[in-house]
Parts: sequence; C-alpha cells; structure tokens
Amino acid sequence: MTSSDTTTKGTPVPARPEIAPGSRRNYAIFTGITVLFIFVQSITAGNFIEGGLPDSAKETWTNIHGGLAYPIMLFALIAAIVALRGSARRAGSGSSP
Repeated sequence: MTSSDTTTKGTPVPARPEIAPGSRRNYAIFTGITVLFIFVQSITAGNFIEGGLPDSAKETWTNIHGGLAYPIMLFALIAAIVALRGSARRAGSGSSP
C-alpha cells in the first residue's frame, strides 16, 4: 500500500512502513520461540493442577512452570526490539513512496 492509496470514502491511507526481510525473519523466529515456550508452559500448568500428585511433585512442576516464564519474557522482548529496530531502520533510510 502506498501513500497515494485511498479508502472508499476518498481519504488518504497512510503508507505502512516496509520492513526489511531479515528483520521479518528474525521477528518470526523469536515470536515462534516465544509461542513454543507458552505451549510448554501450559503443559506444565496442567500437570501440577492435577490431583493425585505428591506435594513435592506439584512443587517441582510449579517451579518448572514459573521458570518457563523467564524465557517467554526474554524472547517476547527480543521480538519487540527486532520489530522496532526493523521499522526504525527502514523509516530512517529516507525511502519515499
């Protein structure tokens, strides 16, 4: 979409900044890793909520579940930084439509 595109009402639509392919790839990788850790964390949540486990096992699963939060936060933060740097780098390159 370029800055000359318009909506059905005839008002101009601002151009969406293009992101470099390398930034898109890195963003996709870090987002995928984040989602993977979220799914693993959900599995550990189900294991320590179940009844019939000894308290020591529940504590272990709770610790694993809590420990998985750190890589989730880390990879989500990295993905956000990659996205912001990619869009800032492209915006700063002075490319005009």
